[in-house]
Amino acid sequence: YQRRVHGDFSAAKVAQPNDQDMPPKAKPAGGKGKGGGGGGGRKSGKAPADDEAPGSCREVKCRHILCERQGKLVEALRLLTGYTDENGVAVPPVPFRTVAEQYSEDKARDGGNLGWFARGRMNKVFEDVAFSLAVGQRSEMFRGPNGYHVVLCEGRR
Repeated sequence: YQRRVHGDFSAAKVAQPNDQDMPPKAKPAGGKGKGGGGGGGRKSGKAPADDEAPGSCREVKCRHILCERQGKLVEALRLLTGYTDENGVAVPPVPFRTVAEQYSEDKARDGGNLGWFARGRMNKVFEDVAFSLAVGQRSEMFRGPNGYHVVLCEGRR
């Protein structure tokens, strides 16, 4: 089905998915630096693990929505973020997977699932965005060589 939506999403912001989009997040490791609060276990003096800092992991697991036309992706973003319809009724956000199945125009038909991939497998624009996201974070709309994208990071390792 398709809904007719209205609104300006030319400055879409990074958004967090709702609980239906993602499995529960892992608890972050203790902080580093002086002050000692919240550490708990042993003090190793090590830097955070590779998968904790955006941009520093070896692989990411992502879903995405790809649309040739910007207007179609704007409609998808509206569903992802939720909106108020013309009667003033709040329409809740739709899960990323569901929106990807309805709107994405690529081969990743399983709710936009791209699985795990390392640097060098995707085009640079897409890769830079995917590797900059934290787990559970959704990108802004961006243009790549194949069209307009929104990416959701589901894992880092």
